[in-house]
Amino acid sequence: MSTNIDETRTTLIKLNHPFIVPGGRFREIYYWDSFWTIKGLLHSELYDMVDGMLHNFKEMIERFGHIPNGNRIYYERRSQPPFYSLMVDQYIQKMSEMYPSRTRELYADFIESMDREFQFWTTRFKNISKNGETYQLAAYDVKINGPRPESYNEDFVLGSSIEDGSKRKEWYGHMASGAESGWDFSSRWYSEDQKSVTNPLLSIVTADIIPVDLNSILCRVAEIISQYYEALERLDKAKEYQNYSDSLKQAIRAILWHGSDNTWYDYNIKKHEQNRNFYPSNLSPLYTGCYNDSYINKTNMIKSMRDLGVFDFPGGLPTSLYNSTEFPQQWDLPNIWPPLIEMFVTSLEELSTPESRKLAEEMATKFVQNVVSSAGEDRVMYEKYNALEVGKPGGGGEYGVQEGFGWTNGVTMDLLSRYPDMVISSANTRCNQSPLLWTVMISAILFYVF
Repeated sequence: MSTNIDETRTTLIKLNHPFIVPGGRFREIYYWDSFWTIKGLLHSELYDMVDGMLHNFKEMIERFGHIPNGNRIYYERRSQPPFYSLMVDQYIQKMSEMYPSRTRELYADFIESMDREFQFWTTRFKNISKNGETYQLAAYDVKINGPRPESYNEDFVLGSSIEDGSKRKEWYGHMASGAESGWDFSSRWYSEDQKSVTNPLLSIVTADIIPVDLNSILCRVAEIISQYYEALERLDKAKEYQNYSDSLKQAIRAILWHGSDNTWYDYNIKKHEQNRNFYPSNLSPLYTGCYNDSYINKTNMIKSMRDLGVFDFPGGLPTSLYNSTEFPQQWDLPNIWPPLIEMFVTSLEELSTPESRKLAEEMATKFVQNVVSSAGEDRVMYEKYNALEVGKPGGGGEYGVQEGFGWTNGVTMDLLSRYPDMVISSANTRCNQSPLLWTVMISAILFYVF
């Protein structure tokens, strides 16, 4: 743990409690990774570790006004998807089951930091007008005008091809915003003129895009904060945050919903148009409950994804249907990312139809089979997997595939908990009878404790 460090002699930000790092090259805590790592820790009954990690985040909010991308000084100016309140909520739910008398105390412990972090994200709100109404939705929008410190050379070399100095500075901000999104990088952030540049990353416009997932998360965060304030009898604050949640829910429907396609899409505020391509994040309002049944057709929503072939990949759910062999990005086909699997499976469960529940279990089983296959052959768990070939790691992006891996452990444990009788077809065994997988996961968790 980084509790005895001299911050004048390292890039690490000092943390006062033990924590889990993702693994591989990532030797510091990462914000949104920790949401799924904590799921695994809760399933493992490592409650003190979870409490310490949450208090590390709380103390970073008190120090910086937000949670940095990771505990490195060069991450201070950007964050990551705001899962802190959801982490706190799943922890308090578990503690309340065990110690009901502690619930109010825990609400009081975390509520101010949850509020402060949400206010940081309101600085990213953009005004969007449609049909005479003005809505507010958030974007990843990091205000820097130089290369990312951790990838300085890569950004400097690629950015040097942009001759206009002001456009180059703007591009640096879009790159940092892409890193803040967690999807670094993806075709989600390309502009339509990507084919006119030598490298599609030069067309990245992350800060101009309103992401479905970011706003769905914020909608749920506001709802949680409202519930906590109500329980603490601070009714004015409860109403304030319920208004935030209601406004975001309305804006998500008005700006991001596409009725004919029966799904939600990211929205480009400069082009005033949606990105009508498939990404698992499109279903995020289902994941966070920020929708209502009145305007969605569940059968047609699933049919549209079937027509795209989303469920047909042998390795499981791909991150997109965009595949580039010349400039492959790691948050595109053929890669599978564990956090998106958990979000997508939960979203299908939320649809609560026989077909969606069946598909949820099938997608969970495909992913776990992929994990088990790789663990059995190499005795490692990867940060990402391959949708085209079972048991193989993903690829592309700015670095090689990493072993570990925090969120892979957490997501796998969570899916095994939901579907304990899933059958691995290649071995014809039930997952709850696979001691190797549990050994690999628990060993990985213990190894990466700092």
